Amino acid sequence: LARPAGAAAGSSKSAGHFVATLSATPDMKIQRAAKEANRFLYELSGELATFVDLSTAGASLSAMRASHPAGGFIIATAADIAMALDHSGSTLGFALPPGTDHTVLVGEGTHLVHDISGVGDSGAPLLLCAGSDSTATLYAVYTALEQLGVRFRIHGDVVPAHLKRASTVDTLLRQLSAKAPVGPVTPSFDTRGLQPFADFSAGPDWWNEQEFKLTFEQMAKMKLNFLGLHTYPIPQAPEAAKDAAFPGAVVACQKQRAADLQRKLQVLDKQLA
Repeated sequence: LARPAGAAAGSSKSAGHFVATLSATPDMKIQRAAKEANRFLYELSGELATFVDLSTAGASLSAMRASHPAGGFIIATAADIAMALDHSGSTLGFALPPGTDHTVLVGEGTHLVHDISGVGDSGAPLLLCAGSDSTATLYAVYTALEQLGVRFRIHGDVVPAHLKRASTVDTLLRQLSAKAPVGPVTPSFDTRGLQPFADFSAGPDWWNEQEFKLTFEQMAKMKLNFLGLHTYPIPQAPEAAKDAAFPGAVVACQKQRAADLQRKLQVLDKQLA
């Protein structure tokens, strides 16, 4: 997992905390969740995390807790937790307390943030960010960050100036521990999203590739799952009637915009596949 952009080697404090995953197989969303936890804690504290995958041979949660006095995160899906527990707890090294069992994580977007520090051998905070699947687990990390004052908007992230570099990770994790448990939370609506209008000066037919990517990234942070493109299709009418209502130049312009938008989305679809 990469160092956050702008953080040169040696420019940050030594890692006193860790971010752990349980995925036996690589998952892009779980990896992103771990990176996001690290990135925003860095924004708030100037401290970078140590990363560990507890599903790998030789990985030990007890060792991580002993060597990282500030505590850390465990980021896992319900399936990850079930798999770990099915192996006699050899991965987790402890039994989850009531309310954090993977069986409560049911339904699209369902996630939780719980303090499980009482189940280990250290007094340092240990936060579990878990979801019904990898997308919901990503939601759990963003929910945890919202508890620390970070906000996510469609135009970008909001980290209040008075919070930047204002706390140690130890303090931040203890703040989260005090606010836990959060959830399990299930979205009230199955479809949550945006429907921007085309044919306007800021419409999606004018967006470039980076603007589409930014929109998708911020939508995930806001726990949205739908992007609708409001368009004005050309009426399916006889040519004479269509030309009377829509002069040829206008029809050609609309067709070109639709083709350009379709091409942009095809490029993004290949990149995101």
